[in-house]
Amino acid sequence: MSAEKTLIVFSKLADNALHHHAKTLRLSVVRENAGVLIEVSNDGDPISEQNRDRIFDAFFTTRRDSGGTGMGLAIARSVMTSRGGFIALRPAMDRVTFELGLPPG
Repeated sequence: MSAEKTLIVFSKLADNALHHHAKTLRLSVVRENAGVLIEVSNDGDPISEQNRDRIFDAFFTTRRDSGGTGMGLAIARSVMTSRGGFIALRPAMDRVTFELGLPPG
């Protein structure tokens, strides 16, 4: 994946974390035979159970009143899938955690 596309995905995740009061953002990268697995987590507001299945939907936002468009995570998913990868929200733990995967390349 190009540096430009990578920046788009990571900036969408970081911007989302910032708008949901995160103070830290963690990044973990593991190279495997099947490609690269990346974990991006933050300590921001948790994502409610009723919103977990909708966060990647275009135009879904919990911040419409403060300028949110609901496109950030939809764009991140589109970029990842267009490159043969994936992005998913991991089950709720003590942090909001996304898992990203890219095929070997």
